[in-house]
Parts: sequence; structure tokens; C-alpha cells
Amino acid sequence: LSQTLRMWYTSMVACVMHIVEPREMPFATHDMIMANTLAMTVREEDSGLQRETCPICFEAFCVGEKVRRLPCMHLFHVVGEETESEQGRHCNIDRHLTRDKQCPVCKTPIDIM
Repeated sequence: LSQTLRMWYTSMVACVMHIVEPREMPFATHDMIMANTLAMTVREEDSGLQRETCPICFEAFCVGEKVRRLPCMHLFHVVGEETESEQGRHCNIDRHLTRDKQCPVCKTPIDIM
């Protein structure tokens, strides 16, 4: 058992050593997404947001929809379980960021700052 444990420990240390900094990770964690982006719900008084369109689905943002602004200032739909709107359902930016931490439009990483 001790040899197996030593091998496992050595293997784990080797794996962790490859992740020197979070910036080197190709994907974003939930904490990275929350810390580096701005989530909001489109309100009636947000006429500027209502004039913008999602660069993935090309649909305008509607009142009540959840959106996320990345550090590069691109704005995307955020689709959760509780979302009633069908609009933007196929372009969830959070799902994208957990696979690739770069903006899908300009390729700027969300942890650029």
C-alpha cells in the first residue's frame, strides 16, 4: 500500500507542477468567471443593452434576460435553468468559458487583468 500511495503522490505532484498559475489553464473555473466578468439582467431602463446583439446568436438582448460582459466588453447571453426565454438558449457564454477561457469573438482571455 505504501508504494502505491507514494506512486500516487508523486504522480499528483507532477500533475500539479504543470499548473503553475491559473492564467496558464486553458479553461475558466466558476470563480474565475465570477471574478473577471460582469453578470446582469437586462432592465427596461437599459436601452443601450437592448440595442446590442449577442455576437453568437445575433439576437437582441431583451428585458429580463441574463447577460454577461467580458473584460473585452463583448456581451453574451447567460442561460440558466430558470430562464423562461427561448432566446439565446443555444449560446450560453458560461458553458463556453468552462471549456475555453477566451472570448469567442476576439480571443481575449477573461483573466487578462
